[in-house]
Formats: sequence, structure tokens, C-alpha cells
Amino acid sequence: MFGCNPTCSFANIQVEQSWGDDLESLGYIFVYLARGSLPWQGLQAATDDEKDARIKEMKEDFSGKALCDGFLPGEFATYINYTRGLAFDAKPDYSYLRRLFRRLFQAKGFEYDHVFDWTKKLFDEMQSTVSPAATGTKDKDTEQGLRRRRCAPSKPKRLRRGLRQRGRGSKPS
Repeated sequence: MFGCNPTCSFANIQVEQSWGDDLESLGYIFVYLARGSLPWQGLQAATDDEKDARIKEMKEDFSGKALCDGFLPGEFATYINYTRGLAFDAKPDYSYLRRLFRRLFQAKGFEYDHVFDWTKKLFDEMQSTVSPAATGTKDKDTEQGLRRRRCAPSKPKRLRRGLRQRGRGSKPS
């Protein structure tokens, strides 16, 4: 883990980079966002190499379950354990990982409607700042035009359609 600081907290356990490295690092980011810190953050050591070695040791000691317990659903622990268990030259099963989180998403009662929280919030804010009374018009066509312009642009929809046609994207099940 030579020269790993300051991002060593998010780096994978392995010395050499492999297919699953970014996935493992992403798992640590999920844990960090849920917990507010990682168990090995703030470790003190005499040298950077010693600190890196201690962080690596702690990562090996913490299972995915121990990292996520009380903070994230079990699927996140499964994800971390899966990425850690990948052989050096093994390509991750991305379909399995998507399915893992898609099932969790549905089990928690969410629905994939292509509307993100920040998009809806922005739309609602725009609705409240520009009202027909403020513009002095009550023309139904004008109101619909304003609504259409405030909605998310249609470009992503066309992009999704293009990806599906090329076989790269699919509708969530």
C-alpha cells in the first residue's frame, strides 16, 4: 500500500489493482456516508507505511457485516464481502450486484420512476416561485408551457431509449 495516504481509508485491501478495486472502494464510500466515518480513520502511526499497514490490518479484521451492522442493510455487507472475495483476475458479476441492490430497492418500497429527489425538489421550488398569478396570466396553454419548460429535459429519455436499443440499458424489473 505504498503511497496510499490520504485516500488509504477508501482503497482496497490488495496491493495490486484488480477488477474489483473500484467496487470495493465504493463499498467503503457507502459505509462512510452511512456511518460518518470509517473505523480505521484517525489511526496514529509513526510513519505513513506503518499507518497504511495498520489500516490494511483493520480492513482485513472487519467483515462487511461488522462494517455495516446498524448502519446499512445486509445487502451492503454482502456487496463488500463479494468485492473483497473476487480473485485478482476475476471480472465482477455486475448483473448480480445490480440485482442485489434492485431487490433491496423494491423491498424497501421504492419505485423507479426516473424522477430523482433533487429533480422533484427543483421542480417544486420552480413551481412555487413562478405562478400564473405572478406572471399576470391565467391562460391554460401558457401554464402548461411553463410546466413543460420547468420539467427535466427530454434528452435523458432519448438517451435511455438509445442505450436500450444498443443493448446496454434495460428497464428495471
